[in-house]
Amino acid sequence: MASETIFNGITAGATSDDIVISQDEGIVVFFQEGIAGVEAIVLKQKVGSNYVAIVESGAAIVLDVNNTNQGCRGPAIIQLVCPSTAGATTVVKMSRQP
Repeated sequence: MASETIFNGITAGATSDDIVISQDEGIVVFFQEGIAGVEAIVLKQKVGSNYVAIVESGAAIVLDVNNTNQGCRGPAIIQLVCPSTAGATTVVKMSRQP
C-alpha cells in the first residue's frame, strides 16, 4: 500500500496538482481530516482540457464531515478543490496494487 499527502494542514482554499491514477494502481482512496460544517472538498476528473465534478445521482462527489473518504479506479486524472474557508485540512491518497 502506498500513500501520498495531497494537502497538509492547509488553512485556505487550494486546488491540487493533477493526481494521475493508473489502471495498475487498483483502488485509490482519498482520506480527509479537518473539514467542518458545510465545507466540502470537490473531486474533479479531467475531461479533455477541462476539469468537471464527478457526479453521482445528481450530486457532486465530495469529501466532507459526513464522508471522510472516497475511492476510485484508474485510469483517470483527478483534481481536488478545497474550499476557501478550510481550516487545517489534510488529505492523503492511499492506493494498493490489485
